[in-house]
Amino acid sequence: NGRHARDELMAPTVGAGYHTALTMAVFADMEYYRVNWSMAEPMGCGNSSGCEFLEKCNATDNLAGKYPRMFCDAKETLRCTSDRRHFGTCTASIAENKGSSVNEDVCPAVSSDFHEISSGTTYRTCPDENVRHLRGSLTGGGSWCLDAELLEKQDRNGHKSVKAVCAQVSCAEGTVKAKYLGSSVCQRCPQGTEISVTLSGLGKLEDQVTEVRRGVHHCRQR
Repeated sequence: NGRHARDELMAPTVGAGYHTALTMAVFADMEYYRVNWSMAEPMGCGNSSGCEFLEKCNATDNLAGKYPRMFCDAKETLRCTSDRRHFGTCTASIAENKGSSVNEDVCPAVSSDFHEISSGTTYRTCPDENVRHLRGSLTGGGSWCLDAELLEKQDRNGHKSVKAVCAQVSCAEGTVKAKYLGSSVCQRCPQGTEISVTLSGLGKLEDQVTEVRRGVHHCRQR
């Protein structure tokens, strides 16, 4: 289900494709496979979110405020997708019960496509080293999308706010480090850390360590 488990391997949307306990449960139920449950990958989408979002997006007040890692409400704001591999604007949606205008439930989500108007090129992921237009981003292999606070009200491409930045993230022996554009060293990032940066126009990076760990083998939660 695109809303309930957007980044799961079996979800109908293109995303992280995590092998969570949901995927493993399906294989275990087939009785052809034995499952090592300790290898299940945690998923950020829906994690510690309660159950209300499983019911109705249309009937949930302040949807983006309650579930900021999953849903959104400002189309011009650049932000991270729930899998933290992509960035984009709130131009995608997860629709359920299609075909019935009465029962259709539409959940606004961050699109994994970002179209640069000046060059006509569409970029998708932080690991794409060709992404050079996103203010303050260090792209390429090992790059993840982190929440950011841009001090300027508008960037060069006309977006009213930028709340996403790509940064190099490394994980070893349970320690997460991040390196942003313009820095010469990697900084340690304990859970919930905010990194103050000196790049012009960029204020703070908020490192969601638990979420970034989901895709880095050496820091995988057990």
